[in-house]
Amino acid sequence: MIMKTFYYLLISVFIFSSCKKLVNNEITVTGHLQSTDIKEIYLKSDDLTFKAPVDSNGTFILKFAVDQPRIYRLNDDLNLFLIPGDSIIINKDGEAYKFSGGQSAVLSNYYLDWEKYWSKLTENFDEEKYFSQEPDDFTRTIYQYIDTSKVPLNELSKKITDIDPEFIRLENERLKYWMIIDFLPYEYQMYKHYTGKEPDFNDSFYNYMKDVNLNDSTLLQLESYKDFLITYTNYNSKKELQNNTELSKDKYSETDFILNFICKEFTNQRVLDYVLYKIIYDRTNDLRMNEKNLTAFKENCRNEDFIENVDKRYQELQVLMPGQPAPDFTLYDANNKEYKLSDFKGKYLLIDVWGVFCQPCIREMPYLKQIEQDYKNKNIEFVCICLEKDPALWLKRVGELNLTGIQLIDKGGRESQFRKGYKIYWTPTYILIDTEGKFIDARAPRPSENLRDLLDKSL
Repeated sequence: MIMKTFYYLLISVFIFSSCKKLVNNEITVTGHLQSTDIKEIYLKSDDLTFKAPVDSNGTFILKFAVDQPRIYRLNDDLNLFLIPGDSIIINKDGEAYKFSGGQSAVLSNYYLDWEKYWSKLTENFDEEKYFSQEPDDFTRTIYQYIDTSKVPLNELSKKITDIDPEFIRLENERLKYWMIIDFLPYEYQMYKHYTGKEPDFNDSFYNYMKDVNLNDSTLLQLESYKDFLITYTNYNSKKELQNNTELSKDKYSETDFILNFICKEFTNQRVLDYVLYKIIYDRTNDLRMNEKNLTAFKENCRNEDFIENVDKRYQELQVLMPGQPAPDFTLYDANNKEYKLSDFKGKYLLIDVWGVFCQPCIREMPYLKQIEQDYKNKNIEFVCICLEKDPALWLKRVGELNLTGIQLIDKGGRESQFRKGYKIYWTPTYILIDTEGKFIDARAPRPSENLRDLLDKSL
């Protein structure tokens, strides 16, 4: 108790003495993290990053200068709104954060309160009912949610009349993109998934795009805006690709098409750099890049860090390219029977890497079951490998989903040799291996897409 009192006294003295020295654009962040092994704190806001070490007592002090108020992500964990010339004290006890200080603290606490408000509001959210609505009803629901999401902001504005105007602007934009992003999966995937009907939208459905600015680099500090940009790119480029089935069968031509789509849609260079990087980095991980694609990316991106990261990942993944030997593995089924890659030599092998809570994985399973049935007389084995540390949970999901065939579990987490060897970054991942144990495609298409084309070509 004495040490705790001394800590708060120390922080208070520091803030008091620092206030005399604060220049108009300087921000002071101090704090104490209890019961944590965090060794460093960092703040990120778009292209800015500030770091400070956390000492053995859990305390830290960070000072930096910026020109504008901004939203920052604290250790990729939660939002802070920091105003130049202000100071904020951050305390974390267990999982609970608390901020104190000037208006930056008040506005940062708002984000914590908003998260609680939204969680309570949506605790009984019914995804099927939500995405099964007809287009006009869905549109009304989205804008009703936007209005509802702004209730805490409106209440705060009544209590505090001198709120930083940049906070108001950014929060309105954050809440808007938080909700309108749902128009994209609704149109392209979820409505059909839950209703079984092909979507038929009139022009009024797309009015939400009037509220969208695809080239506002000031919004790159908002996670909801960046999520919208990437989702917009993924769905709309896919929509255009559907009109060219031959192009979509060649993943490198597809990447070239998407690169051109991005360069056409995004004219602000900083926004363009961000979207290029996120999309191309993912496609690099998905082995959908060749040297020509990499060169085109480098010609259009101006951010040297982005270019370096993509180039590094591209070189790392060459070991997974077609013709390279697939790493052996040793995994077990529910009866503790051992399986190795070498057990399947002489047969083609399709591996489905999935997770027990991965909804995209589960949505693909009926398509995969049908493919297994259609190819049962072919020289190919189908193996499902679940990334799950809890065998009981895995067995439960296998039973609930009525999964058959060879079901294996990888309990090793991120340190497992299978995950490292095959460089698995997400689920679902599909891997096709030939009769000699060499990769045909270490990132094969999904069963609901054009996996059959790859199997027919390979077999």
